[in-house]
Order: sequence, then C-alpha cells, then structure tokens
Amino acid sequence: MKIKGVPTSNSTAKLAQSVGIPIVSLDDYPRLDLDIDGADEVEPSLCLIKGGGGALLREKIVAFASKKAVIVDMVERIIVGCGGKVKTLTTAEGHCKAARGCPRGGAG
Repeated sequence: MKIKGVPTSNSTAKLAQSVGIPIVSLDDYPRLDLDIDGADEVEPSLCLIKGGGGALLREKIVAFASKKAVIVDMVERIIVGCGGKVKTLTTAEGHCKAARGCPRGGAG
C-alpha cells in the first residue's frame, strides 16, 4: 500500500515526514481516498464534535475532498453530554451554504 498525506497543520506535516509519509497537496490530489482525523469530544454512544482546534478550515477542506473518513481518538476524550459552544467557520464563498446548515440563532 502506498500512502501519501495532505496535512492539515504544520505539526502534522512534520510528524508525517518524520515517519516517511510523503506530503502532497489537494492541487495534486483533489479527491482523496481517506481522511483520518480525531474528534474534540466523543460520547459513549460515539456521537462526536469536531472543529475545536486551530486547523478547522483545513480539516474541513480535506474532509470534503475525501471519499471516506475515519475518526480515531483516545478514551480520555470520551465524555457524557457533548455540547457547549461549537465553532462555526466559513469563507466568503461558503457563507450562504453554511448559514443554511446552522440552527436559528446558532451562528453568530
């Protein structure tokens, strides 16, 4: 199996390179086979919240370009009752679609 990586942060790029994973871009590979990521909060029922980190926009772009996603996380992230405030981020090009997906009063 040949693995190439589209990193969502500089630290992820450094880690991938340190173990021999070649780094490529979405310009080179606009459609990805698999997105492997973690979650910010996970309930025992496996409901989860993503997007609390600093690489939110890049993570969303890579996820959108991927055919499948796998969420890998640690048992320490399991909590009862996901919730609280969830970050909402969009770009000028995507604000209308993002607004339609948010509950009334949920984005702001």
